[in-house]
Amino acid sequence: MTRPVTDNFNQASIIVWRATLANGSRLVVKKLSGDLGLVEREFKAEVEALSTAQHKNLVSLQGYCLPDGVRLLMYSYMENRSLDYWLHEKADGPSQLDWSIRLNIL
Repeated sequence: MTRPVTDNFNQASIIVWRATLANGSRLVVKKLSGDLGLVEREFKAEVEALSTAQHKNLVSLQGYCLPDGVRLLMYSYMENRSLDYWLHEKADGPSQLDWSIRLNIL
């Protein structure tokens, strides 16, 4: 018996999952939750923006689905965390990107 891509993750406590497909490619599944009106707007905005945006520093949207009213977005897996992670101060200290590196990214 094969396991689903989602590996039967616990939907009650997790909203982002990593998955490895049968062909070895990896992706991230993001579940949008909260106020239905806000979730619907966020979902549409993300799908529209990421469907048209193509840049080496942006994660690519691989797909989405709406099972039973749940909004799931599937992205390519990003090595070394997100840009948001590297830009902002952490609990254990400041960001590791100085302003010259930040400007180079821009």
